[in-house]
Amino acid sequence: MKKNIISILVVFLLFSLNAFSQKTENSKNLLWEISGKDLKTSSYIVGTMHMMPKKDFFFPNKLEEKFNSCKVLVVEANMDMGLKDQLALASKVKYPEGKTLQNYMTEEEYKSYRNFFIETMGLKEKKLNKYENLKPFYAYSLILKSLLDGKMVMYEPKLSKMAKKKKMDIVGLETIEFQMDMVEDISIEDQVEMFLIPKDVNKDKNLITDFNSTVEIYKNQDIEKMLEMNEEEAAGNEEFIQTFLIDRNKDWIPKIEKQISEQATFIAVGAAHLGGDFGVLNLLREAGYTVKPVE
Repeated sequence: MKKNIISILVVFLLFSLNAFSQKTENSKNLLWEISGKDLKTSSYIVGTMHMMPKKDFFFPNKLEEKFNSCKVLVVEANMDMGLKDQLALASKVKYPEGKTLQNYMTEEEYKSYRNFFIETMGLKEKKLNKYENLKPFYAYSLILKSLLDGKMVMYEPKLSKMAKKKKMDIVGLETIEFQMDMVEDISIEDQVEMFLIPKDVNKDKNLITDFNSTVEIYKNQDIEKMLEMNEEEAAGNEEFIQTFLIDRNKDWIPKIEKQISEQATFIAVGAAHLGGDFGVLNLLREAGYTVKPVE
């Protein structure tokens, strides 16, 4: 159950890293210092990858050093929630009662979907069957995770564990419920079209290659390249990008400002939220702060 809820953050990362945004950042750096505008002390923001192979995971000393200088951890959404809240949210990941994936696909589309993930991508049929009660947005993230080799890890749990050990407060810029409501605003039919129906098998079969390329770009800490990598794929999805990336960035700024004005804060958000004219770094600069990479 909790695995299903956590999966939404995995999905947000995958789209964030592949989303289109204008290029403004040239520095290859994921960790940035926020100062100026009468701040009493610096705060820091890091671009994370919500899901990456354990073998590629890295946590440099400078990251830990700046984290330890802060009093509060700010993340996209605080994952700590009680069983009651988990139960309330878990129902949102499934189709309406009495409905299945087949209700939202033609017979030909359903056959194409099954053939693509089983025959082309090599996913075991039993595993694919497990995901058919989940709405496409969630099913796709778990399908992709199943196709990847080795154990996957995330930065947010590590940072949260470190914060709890230091007795730091953990603050979410938004709630899991808010994030899931954004998904609810996308019709199931549109989700099917976006995530589960192969458009070009020769191109789509490179899902794993594309993911591995994203990991390499992240390891190189190349914000500009993250924003460049799928500009062509963003064509026609401007509304989706506006809602899931740009609008959220803008909404976060006053929340970040309030937090950093009170005490030293360590902020962790998906890496592609950082760069571009509408990225968090530039929006903070426009708000009057000095934002520079931590070398």
